[in-house]
Amino acid sequence: MKLGCADFTWPLLPHRDALSLIHLLGFQGVDLGMFFQRSHLRPEIVQEDISYWAGLVIERLEQAQLEVADLYFAPSMDLTTRGVNNPDLTEVEAGHEMFLNVLDFARRIQAPGITMNSGVDYGDESRSQSLSRSASELARRVDAAGQHGIEIRVEGAVGSNTDTPETLGELMEQTPGLRVTLDYSHFIYQGIQESEVDDLIEYTGHFQCRGAAPGIMQAR
Repeated sequence: MKLGCADFTWPLLPHRDALSLIHLLGFQGVDLGMFFQRSHLRPEIVQEDISYWAGLVIERLEQAQLEVADLYFAPSMDLTTRGVNNPDLTEVEAGHEMFLNVLDFARRIQAPGITMNSGVDYGDESRSQSLSRSASELARRVDAAGQHGIEIRVEGAVGSNTDTPETLGELMEQTPGLRVTLDYSHFIYQGIQESEVDDLIEYTGHFQCRGAAPGIMQAR
């Protein structure tokens, strides 16, 4: 088992310092956040010069003696803009274009996987409709990333269309090759029992660990 820590755990530290701290805490890996307008590495900035940013990040990782465990990609400040299952195809294509740039960056820094949101429910549509559109776009991303040996992973999360183990499992069945970044806290928060989440382990490519309790997303 390899243990890592997310650089977005310390958003107020300069990026080099955050990576150094992760190393000093004894971790070998790092989850790099790429959140639109709100992380050390921002997709809208990195895509302007992918080669430069990849070289810079590789240098930082080598100095901190860390390897990339995951790249967490969020293309907007909310879950709807550029969402994978947005009913507006121009939004989907805008998100896909940004994803391809992030994929190029991930390839250059040898990230094993990219985690992203599975999508949300739009309007009064059924959950099945929502998941079907998610599966369609995510399958396209799985194919693109697979050419470079990179996993595409989604996180079942509160506010998404995979906020229960059942819906996340359904998306996995509809999207061959898709993997899960499993974070029990999103389910425990809702009062779902751990045993109900365990079936998702077979789909899991990456695991996030933190304390949680019913009504408390992050607990000591």
